[in-house]
Amino acid sequence: TAVVVALVIKSVIETLTRPKHYPPFYSEAGYIPWLGSLVQFATGPREFLQRAAMAKGDVFTIQLFGKSMTFLTGSEGHAHFFKQREHVFDIREAYAMTVITFGPGVCYDCPQSKMAQQFAFFKDDLSDQSFVKYMELVQDEVATFFEQEWGDEGEADLLQSLSDLYTLTSSRCLLGDEIRKLWKDSGMAEHYLALDHSFVPILFFFPWIPNPHRSKCIAARKLFTKLFQQVIDERNQKRKEDPNYKPPSDFLQVLMDAKYRDGTSIPTVEITGILIGVLLGGQHTSNVTGTWLMSHLLKDKAWLEKVMEEQKNLFAKKKEG
Repeated sequence: TAVVVALVIKSVIETLTRPKHYPPFYSEAGYIPWLGSLVQFATGPREFLQRAAMAKGDVFTIQLFGKSMTFLTGSEGHAHFFKQREHVFDIREAYAMTVITFGPGVCYDCPQSKMAQQFAFFKDDLSDQSFVKYMELVQDEVATFFEQEWGDEGEADLLQSLSDLYTLTSSRCLLGDEIRKLWKDSGMAEHYLALDHSFVPILFFFPWIPNPHRSKCIAARKLFTKLFQQVIDERNQKRKEDPNYKPPSDFLQVLMDAKYRDGTSIPTVEITGILIGVLLGGQHTSNVTGTWLMSHLLKDKAWLEKVMEEQKNLFAKKKEG
């Protein structure tokens, strides 16, 4: 009881002594000190934020679980955010919860200079030659997936199907054939879902509190680390035994060969975190975009027919060539 009272008093004092030059504070009926606008945000987040923007403008602050959360919305709010340097708006503070997903020492759990080096490793592998190779792998995965999972008729959940498909294409292109072959039988597919579902409110506000999401996420990372280490050891052993051995040209190998500016190699636990981040980032973006596009095409038969006709012409030309 004493802790709750103390938190409430602290919240009230902070609200009353809030500097005038700070973004305007927004609350509605039902506001509870420390908990803030939890009820309104939980029951209708989009509508609540729209009301806040209409009342306070593009930039405003709300409170949730004792945290002051400032939103920059609309074209002006977005422009202000994207024009600032990293030291002004440090994204790592907002993404501290991802440490549970990616692990320590990766992305948002390391200094900006180290995070920039990690992003550079990925960028170096996105060459024109790599994209050409990836397209062949993607085509193979797509054809196999729809043949095995969809067939010629029936019903399917578009969002879930594309999620499964893009996870397979991402793992094939970025993690290599060894990991792709292990994907289902080793349990990686099921554990990947735990990582994918780790972006939940309880981990955002209280990442240190034991809960099922946290436990599953940590177990998944341990499995991924174990299997990545297994593949890394096998490749290194082949290098020792055969001087002419050429390892696969995938992103896993890029990270195995990469070094930070101080000359140190990337430990397996960090390789695991970087690869998990790449998988989640690529799969989420593609899944949302693909589902949105296909949903609109299925609703508009005229555009669907045009797209299908275009594809038929392209495939016909390819066969002729």
